Amino acid sequence: MAKIETSQVKYLKGRKKNYNLKYAILNEVIAKEIDARSVVVELFGGIGITSKLIQSRSPLAHYVVELNQDCLEYLNKIPNIKIIEGDAFKVPKLACDIIFLDPNSFNFTNLPKYEKILKAYKHKTLVITETGCFNLKFNSITSTEHFARLADKLSRLGLNLARVYHTPNFSILVVKPSHKLIIEKWEDEWTGWKKLVG
Repeated sequence: MAKIETSQVKYLKGRKKNYNLKYAILNEVIAKEIDARSVVVELFGGIGITSKLIQSRSPLAHYVVELNQDCLEYLNKIPNIKIIEGDAFKVPKLACDIIFLDPNSFNFTNLPKYEKILKAYKHKTLVITETGCFNLKFNSITSTEHFARLADKLSRLGLNLARVYHTPNFSILVVKPSHKLIIEKWEDEWTGWKKLVG
């Protein structure tokens, strides 16, 4: 049996400001990246907030991989998604245009854990929630240095970091087959995500 990450249901209420920022960014990214021709895969689907944002763009197909039973209860209520109940690390590569990778923790230290997934989709657009920038508060490097290092690590896997939306606690990375890196500090909150819960 796969080790299951802590369910998003368990920590949702404590992340209001962080989630206001996260879903403001994801709303922006989804509007730019997804249209009616898109085939989308979400790994670590959570309770479906991102799924509902994606569905607002009416993609051609939308697959959500999730293992946690608490989260699956929420996901099963969302129309037009194909749920794959399983371990995101073990699910075979799915044909798609864009992948959303939103685990509880993705950063420098655990990057090797995600290498197989990243390499499998390196010719696609990936949207990754990254938590390593939280540690910048405790280190002497700037956000620009942090993301340059992360871009270098990703490039060693054949991935090209195209855009970074960052906040003090997390960032959203957009990885594309070829693109110049853009780093954007994000401060605009969006509370509309709360209507998407449940």
